[in-house]
Amino acid sequence: LPPDATSDDLRYFFNRVLEIGQGPQRVPGASVLQVFLNPMGRYAFIEFRTAEEAVQILNVGSLLYQGVQIHIGRPTGFDETKFQEAWGLRPQPQQLDLAPLGVKRRAVGPTVEEGPGKIYAAGFPLKMYPEQI
Repeated sequence: LPPDATSDDLRYFFNRVLEIGQGPQRVPGASVLQVFLNPMGRYAFIEFRTAEEAVQILNVGSLLYQGVQIHIGRPTGFDETKFQEAWGLRPQPQQLDLAPLGVKRRAVGPTVEEGPGKIYAAGFPLKMYPEQI
């Protein structure tokens, strides 16, 4: 995150992304319930009002925020198995329409199917930028 990012700015940003991306079928009200911003590590935890909205944002993968490309992902130690058990047979939420924001959808989401050619990398320093990897 940019060094001058604030919790209020992040709340506003993600609420607007969901408001615009969900379009007219959006349920009124704030999507972001809480933001915990760690200014030293320049990362944030954001709590959404529904699991569906959290998944919609996760499926975006990355966005440009205040001129900085930010990665959107699950926290370290996230238990995908427990999430899938809790999610059950619910269908995946509708993808956000990011075209009005000038965002082109990525070809690859935040997860990659199992198979050959897959590389998993972890343990990068918190202050390392994607272009440094």
